Amino acid sequence: MRIDREEGDQQQNLRAHVAPHNLLSDTAIRYFWVSAKDGTVAFGRAGEEEALLNATDPDFKRPKAVSFRSNTLWVHSCSLSASPSPPLGCSRARVSTRYDFSDTSDIRDEEVELGGENKAVRFMVRGTRDAYVRLRGIPGAVYYEIDLNFVNKIAIQRIAAYLGSTACNNCLSAHEFRLFTVVYNSTDLEVFEGAELAEPALSVKLMSFKVTSISFASMSSGGNVYWLHGCQGERTQRTPRAPPEAAPPDSLPPPLPVPLSPQARAEALKSSLLVGCRMVHTFKYRFDSYFSLHEEGLVSGSTVVLPFRVLGRKDVHLQLVSSIPPVPEEVYEMDIDFYNRTNLDRGKEQKVSSSLLGNLLSPTELRGFVLEHDVVTGVINITTEDGRAVLAWRDPHPFALRYFSICSGSSAGNDTTWVFGCPGYPPSRPSEAARIKSGCSRPLHTFSYAHSQFLSVEREGVVTGNQRELFLYLRAKASGHIRLETMLPPAYDALFEVDLSHEGSTNIDSLGKRVASASVPGLLSEREQRGFWVRQDLDQRRIDVGRVGVADPIVSWAAPPAAKFPPVRFFSLATSKSVGNGTWYYGCKGESGGVWRAEQRWVGLGTPSAFQMFVCH
Repeated sequence: MRIDREEGDQQQNLRAHVAPHNLLSDTAIRYFWVSAKDGTVAFGRAGEEEALLNATDPDFKRPKAVSFRSNTLWVHSCSLSASPSPPLGCSRARVSTRYDFSDTSDIRDEEVELGGENKAVRFMVRGTRDAYVRLRGIPGAVYYEIDLNFVNKIAIQRIAAYLGSTACNNCLSAHEFRLFTVVYNSTDLEVFEGAELAEPALSVKLMSFKVTSISFASMSSGGNVYWLHGCQGERTQRTPRAPPEAAPPDSLPPPLPVPLSPQARAEALKSSLLVGCRMVHTFKYRFDSYFSLHEEGLVSGSTVVLPFRVLGRKDVHLQLVSSIPPVPEEVYEMDIDFYNRTNLDRGKEQKVSSSLLGNLLSPTELRGFVLEHDVVTGVINITTEDGRAVLAWRDPHPFALRYFSICSGSSAGNDTTWVFGCPGYPPSRPSEAARIKSGCSRPLHTFSYAHSQFLSVEREGVVTGNQRELFLYLRAKASGHIRLETMLPPAYDALFEVDLSHEGSTNIDSLGKRVASASVPGLLSEREQRGFWVRQDLDQRRIDVGRVGVADPIVSWAAPPAAKFPPVRFFSLATSKSVGNGTWYYGCKGESGGVWRAEQRWVGLGTPSAFQMFVCH
């Protein structure tokens, strides 16, 4: 070890000494301190006052910057206190690029004892957002998932039911590792930011669950996430492990949490965007699916108000139309934060208003906006959610706005998450109360074949095992398309795509090739909703498509051993332009359980190892 003085290309050794044995380790993080002030430089081990090496240089002044060299991992900007006790000793590192929990670790190789029943898992994360930790155990069909910086929240979910969330402001960083500690026992699960265990950031109840393994993942749209884990202190050797305890073959998951009271639910909705809102992911410049302003916003007299939030880098687009398909003369398009400008076009690329206001969007946190339009005065106005004016314009020839669509700008890497249609406002029509009770989505309108808006399977459905099942309802003349993907943005060819009633046939495609087809004339209707289920069985490597109420599939495909067959995590809905408009419903998971339980009986989902997405009309 040595201390050198560098000036330009010149390097002078000030002090050198033989390094102590085992100073560094390739299986653990070692902590050091560096003292640099006028005339002296020294460094030593964290927790030890005596320096390992020091040097004097009368020309050296107090430093203004620090940098690191070496092809290794550095954890810096640490507390001035001694290193954590016991030491972190993180023995493993990984990089996650997608939402994939297949690489699991035995919990006994990750946890540390805290006394009594309490155990802790400590890990460090470097990334901007969307980092996930999944705890599996007994019963085997149950898991708990910790979401770090997911739409500015730390959240914990049991299977797909969110148990709690809390604000996460700057809890992750793209430039440095952040330490988290997860403490659990037989009844409680707590998440702490850092090593101090005084006050948890979030705490929930465990329900008859024993943790046996842990895995780490991320969302591809958030970029790479770097993990340091196995932080059990400095172990020189590991004790051989007995095989992990297996779940009894007839074990069933405990019941779901007791539903919140109406008052508690209302309070949760005020503080969390994870429940009750519509969430859509976009990644390119294309408007295809449309949403009703009257369904997703607020209507008061001649004024319609649409609150929405955006997580994106720059250049996001909101289109407002009077009809579907849009009439070119009755279209507004708003481009938010395009090189610090927000622009409003009327008709076909006719710019009518522009404002210069930067820093409106962020790739790491949701930014809120409120759009208002008065059809009588013709005024269209957009502000930030805290009331800051963004853009306003008065149309001398106003027209009624009924639908809107969303998309990202054309630049590469412009993945965007949109959140809107959140609860917490008075229902604008009598049907809203029934919709809230059933938990169904509001209608999604399609008229062209362009999959540019995607929905999350984990959010809209229920994931409980290696079988995944969607229930979807569609009203259309023909040719309804369901695209299934494992990550975003997707490749050019769909991973899997179901084409309902295309020229009398229902087809399954995979990576641009037709893999299964069946002739079923008259499958869809322009007059009524028709229900369908799409099932993916990861164990049997099968995809089945059928009609709600009928257990036998219409068409099936068994993937050959060499075929790509990952779990589906996102879906997109479309109809071919040649057949006119289509109306979809998805995500019915209401507390009443009427449609939910009936359809569960119809298709025989008697086991807990099923993913279920229920849609009603």
